[in-house]
Amino acid sequence: MSDTKLRELERQVAAGDESQAPRLAALRAQARRRAQRMIVDRLLVLGGARCNVGGDHDRVYMDDLERWSGLEVSRYGTGNISHARLDGVRLSNTRARKLLARLDSGKLYYDVNAGAWGWRDLSADTARGLVDRIRETVDRMEHDGMEHDV
Repeated sequence: MSDTKLRELERQVAAGDESQAPRLAALRAQARRRAQRMIVDRLLVLGGARCNVGGDHDRVYMDDLERWSGLEVSRYGTGNISHARLDGVRLSNTRARKLLARLDSGKLYYDVNAGAWGWRDLSADTARGLVDRIRETVDRMEHDGMEHDV
């Protein structure tokens, strides 16, 4: 149903036509489910992995958190960090190593049932920063009308 028809139903219900209320509620629920499917599909395109355990937990786990962190690391041939930047700002090798360790051990997921983000073993600030970057990419995909790998 088009947005115009949905708005017309909303106006009818607001004007007192309660006979349209169940139809309006059903259409709103359908739109929410469609938006959820779109978000999940785009997260999967971006490298997320869906995990559905026992029906209660339906989540999309985002792997490769380093990719979403804004952390750029150069390494020596030994694997040690030679240079690091976070969002373009020089970062000490020690701080970069600690951040990498947190990102490696942390989990970030989108809870499909709740329509919300969750995390484990990450600070709230780190998790919110990761979520913001992922949301920006998902929004850009929607705006560009693309289903591409970023």
